[in-house]
Amino acid sequence: MALTKISTDGVKDDAVTAGKIPANAVGSSELADNAVDTAAIADDAVTADKIADGTITTTQIANDAVTRSRIQDEAVDADRLAASAVTTAKIADQAVTLAKLPHGDGSNDGKFLRANNGADPTFETVNTDLVSDSSPQLGGDLDTNSHHILLDDDHELKLGNSTDLEIWHSSNSNSYIKNNTGELKLASDNIALMTTDQSEKFIDCNGNGNVELFYDNSKKLETISDGIRVTDYIKFTGTGCGIDFGSTSNASGMSSEVLDDYEEGSWSPSLRFGGGSTGMSYNTRQGKYTRIGNLVTFSFRINLSAKGSSTGDAIVYGLPFNVWNTEGAYSGATFGWLNNLTNAHRWSCTQIPTLDINGNYIYLRRIESSSNNGLGHTQSDFTDSHDMIMQGLYYTI
Repeated sequence: MALTKISTDGVKDDAVTAGKIPANAVGSSELADNAVDTAAIADDAVTADKIADGTITTTQIANDAVTRSRIQDEAVDADRLAASAVTTAKIADQAVTLAKLPHGDGSNDGKFLRANNGADPTFETVNTDLVSDSSPQLGGDLDTNSHHILLDDDHELKLGNSTDLEIWHSSNSNSYIKNNTGELKLASDNIALMTTDQSEKFIDCNGNGNVELFYDNSKKLETISDGIRVTDYIKFTGTGCGIDFGSTSNASGMSSEVLDDYEEGSWSPSLRFGGGSTGMSYNTRQGKYTRIGNLVTFSFRINLSAKGSSTGDAIVYGLPFNVWNTEGAYSGATFGWLNNLTNAHRWSCTQIPTLDINGNYIYLRRIESSSNNGLGHTQSDFTDSHDMIMQGLYYTI
């Protein structure tokens, strides 16, 4: 039979199947331009194995011909993309989702893009679980954003390389500031310590001025340019405490420069004859004393209304402190007034009232002549209206 060309009109639709065409019988030169369109290609008929490497270039692909439905999952990897082939213009808005970015796999961590001093930024894992993180660190200042930092009881705020300063509130309702190194300095031009409601002051410090101390919001002491000013009193407690005059010059026999006692008050003198006061009564008996350190000055007045029936040496009892028995601590007294006397000659001679050593009483004595060292007055030298005033001083223990 003679060979005759068969046109496409002479071929029945679907008459030529893949089984009728030997392998490699139809090359690209056997196909007319545009003879094979997408409608003539069965779905999935063209696989990667059917396409020679490098045969399909971008010029062979119509615009929008390759859609996502034409690309198998994971078919395009980094090896399939030319360098810099994917630009921001090639990526649709919202096309890169969280699933395409590095991210954490738990509720307490995450990936953050970190600047790298001019080099490519990197994604870093940041642990946001501050409870489990035993050494969290800040990269900058901590802004509380109008909130508070709360610490529970018995947990300290520690400052310094060696926790030199600690601040905390304890479960026993006390608050503490503990400084472990150097000085604890509170610096301000003006400082005031006061109650929690600020209604009462404890201490008020003023720069280039005074410092004031308060008791129950009442100022008791303040510093001034040349010393201190005290409101009300200074009270000393404890043995040997007082005002120290150590900055003054000293005599050669100085044994103390501390003024440790001051006292003033009243005492009741009591006249006795031979230690008794039977039937004795008074119109007046009054005494005053002042003690400065260990030196006591005293005065008294006794005005009898009846001398009573007791007999013996006249002694005045009731001195406010005992007389000190030590060599050099001599004492003395003198009459300031005498009236309503008997045996006047005995009162007109030299009177030497004597304070008893280690006691709190005064012997009423006189010297009548150089031959005696002192004779005691007795009840016979007093009348029922005897009146006397005496002053004296002595050292006490």
